[in-house]
Amino acid sequence: MDNSHKRTDLKNCGQGLTEYALILTLVVAATVLILAVIGADTQDVLTRINQAFGLSDNDLPSDTIKVTVLDNGNQGAADIYVYAFDGDGNWLGLYGITDNEGAALFEGMQKGVYHFLAYKNPHFYWSEYLNFPQQNQTSIRMNVQDFTVTVVDEKGRGMTNVYVYAYTADEQYWSGVYGRTDNNGQIVLELPDGDYKFRAYVNGQWYWSPAVNSPAQNATTIEIRQYTIDVTVVDDAGKGIKESNLAVYGYTEDGSYTGIYDRTNGNGRARLDVPAGTYQFRVDYRGNEYWSEKVTVPGTDTAVIKTEERPFAVNVVDDDGRPVKNIWVYAFTDNGSYFGLYGKTDNQGSVTFDLPRGSYQFRADYKSHSFWSAVFNTAAGSSTTITLK
Repeated sequence: MDNSHKRTDLKNCGQGLTEYALILTLVVAATVLILAVIGADTQDVLTRINQAFGLSDNDLPSDTIKVTVLDNGNQGAADIYVYAFDGDGNWLGLYGITDNEGAALFEGMQKGVYHFLAYKNPHFYWSEYLNFPQQNQTSIRMNVQDFTVTVVDEKGRGMTNVYVYAYTADEQYWSGVYGRTDNNGQIVLELPDGDYKFRAYVNGQWYWSPAVNSPAQNATTIEIRQYTIDVTVVDDAGKGIKESNLAVYGYTEDGSYTGIYDRTNGNGRARLDVPAGTYQFRVDYRGNEYWSEKVTVPGTDTAVIKTEERPFAVNVVDDDGRPVKNIWVYAFTDNGSYFGLYGKTDNQGSVTFDLPRGSYQFRADYKSHSFWSAVFNTAAGSSTTITLK
């Protein structure tokens, strides 16, 4: 049997593959030379060439994602911790450490969207979102840029010695980067590429910058502007409570304490200075907590806390129902906590307390004995009775 035609076919096939490889090599070499001249990212283009010709420098298993971490010189960075997150930003409990080529492999991955974080003190670096299994490789570039934050007061003057912290743009995560402003009110922070907001801490209060992108922007300003709001604690008739030194506390709209508070004057009014935002205010009074409605500043400069305080009478009688005068009576919360309110019965055996809405009980002391009323809610009436048995 003549097999010469088969040998010829094989020879021609081998020659074709060789020529194909040589041509591809020349194309790649020429491409790299051109990119080197214009300063483009050679690694990214080579990856695209490989994909176009159906080639791969790393045959990954079907359940594996490869994350490559590159340093400022675009070289693989070794011994870098890499953490895997889902598309909603939740850490999956998975991490890896890059090898000498800067690669970390994540095995056993399921179909889904992923986001990877590399950490090199003090910076965090994020990958782009990856849709697996359509994509099984991504990279993280550990580039940092100088970013200037200026903190100014209401008149635009730089504020010195103010601590500034870099957060993600959604305000949820601190980047680990912070600094303190100089005499011009400025601080220069080194930041990886990404979206940020900056937070300044002044006089126990937090102030935010607008959201910015680095490296598209390299500077932003935080204005320390405060707004004064008068908070009045009122009774059932809408009049200010005639009790000074009540602490009024400021909370954000989601119920977080701001650290801002003031004490009432003799007309039940407190004055608080707050940044722009939405707030509600709380006072602790007669053993109970009372809240204002939510208010937004700027836009309003007053808030009211309604206690619905009204006169409440306690009558003290003997076994025969006759009034007993000159008896000391003390007011307690429904759980038995004394809050400092007391009085002595008059000739009709009655003593009146101004009480905000709530549940109370009362104690009368007579001949070394204590006599208690039942627990009574002020919404149910305006008086109760203690019988001395």
